[in-house]
Amino acid sequence: MDAFDHISKNIDKIYKQLTKSNTHPLGGTAYLNLENEDEPFLYGIKYTAMPPTKRFRDMEQLSGGEKTVAALALLFAIHRFVAYVMGTSYSIPNLLEFVYLSRHFFF
Repeated sequence: MDAFDHISKNIDKIYKQLTKSNTHPLGGTAYLNLENEDEPFLYGIKYTAMPPTKRFRDMEQLSGGEKTVAALALLFAIHRFVAYVMGTSYSIPNLLEFVYLSRHFFF
C-alpha cells in the first residue's frame, strides 16, 4: 500500500501544477480512491480529476485534452514514486506494488 499512498498523496499536487494558470491560480483537483479498502488488491482504483471551473464528472465525460492532462498527472505521480523507491530505499515489496499499479492502470 506504500505505492498507492505515495501516488495518491502526490497526484493532486501535480494535477494542480499542470492545470494552474493566470485565470485559475488554484488549478484543478485530482484524487485516487480504492473501490474496496478492506481488500485493496481484489478491487480497482477510482481516479477522479476535476479541471478548473468544472463541476464533478466521470472521467468518461471529460474532453480529450482534459483526459490527457489527467493521464499526465498520473504518470508523473507514478514516476515520482519510482524515483522515491529507487533513490531512498530499494525494497522488493514497494517495487512489486509499483508493478501491480502499473498493470492495473496501463494494461
